[in-house]
Amino acid sequence: MIRKLALLSLLAVVMISCNKKQGVVTDIDINKYDDEIAALLDKEVSISGTVTHICKHGGKKMFLIGENPDNKVVVFAGDAISEFPVELEGTKVKAYGIVKVEEITEATVKEWEAEDAAAAEEEAAKADTTITEEKAEAVADTTKKEECGEESASHKKGQCEEDKYAGIREKIAASKDGIYRRYWIEVTKYESIKE
Repeated sequence: MIRKLALLSLLAVVMISCNKKQGVVTDIDINKYDDEIAALLDKEVSISGTVTHICKHGGKKMFLIGENPDNKVVVFAGDAISEFPVELEGTKVKAYGIVKVEEITEATVKEWEAEDAAAAEEEAAKADTTITEEKAEAVADTTKKEECGEESASHKKGQCEEDKYAGIREKIAASKDGIYRRYWIEVTKYESIKE
């Protein structure tokens, strides 16, 4: 009797596990990324594109474009990837990962600004024990230029925005609920695509 019960239990476990879907991966069209990404939160996806840039500050960001260079997507290295190799620039890749979101409100932006101000004061304090308003502003300006990002057009022209959070504030204001949702793909693996 015990053997039959154990055998039936084992059979039930096998049947249940066989009925589960095995790792469904949704392929995202890079040209429709903005339209598709929100519906895929916490899902496994893949996306293909040409690598235009690997962030030099740690190699954790990879910029992909489709056939139309206006369709740019940034993906981030997950825990399984120490960094994206710079040699990928100019090649076509397929990246696999999980869709994540960061919800940003006006309160979030104010926290970031407070952190920026604290960092500026800390940098100024390291350089000189006397913190003047002029020194704090100089450090803050340097921080803005560093965080502007070498990928941005304004940075390439040598013009970082005075308010580096202006674009985010515009997106918060345009949202229906006062929350800007910034989606990204946390890459678990990638492969080169041979043409």
